[in-house]
Amino acid sequence: MTGSNEFIWDEKNFDVPVKLSLDEEVSSPPSFSTFAASSAMVTKTRKIAVFGIDTTTLTVELYYTHNGTKATSANDVVIGHKNYNPALWITPQSSEKYLDGTGYAVGRATWTVGATGTVGALSSTYHIGVKNSNGKHGYWKYSWNHHNGGSNNWTKI
Repeated sequence: MTGSNEFIWDEKNFDVPVKLSLDEEVSSPPSFSTFAASSAMVTKTRKIAVFGIDTTTLTVELYYTHNGTKATSANDVVIGHKNYNPALWITPQSSEKYLDGTGYAVGRATWTVGATGTVGALSSTYHIGVKNSNGKHGYWKYSWNHHNGGSNNWTKI
């Protein structure tokens, strides 16, 4: 038999849909070992509304590795935003990732949210954190230091 094993993989315009489902059981292939590492991702998106209209979304994705019981590494944090309000500007400030010592990988992102006087002068900081231990138990929390911003404790996604 003659032929070539060469192929070309063009990654332009290549989308890989990823969905984190926390309510379904995860089944493992028969060769799965409880000591084998699995890669996973947890994500959270928050919307900012101006006068009751959603105008901005902030997104945090944490990529981590776990052994089926607890997180073994926090690999990457990807932060993003989409803004449809020309009176607001969103500036990514920082992100961090770490293992928290209780078996969770944690990712956190920070943005500065600013506005022109049109919507009321605004300059504040928005934080979103996500964490997960084993691909099944994802949590998130946020804080926003705007006068009507608020915060929450770790809440199941």
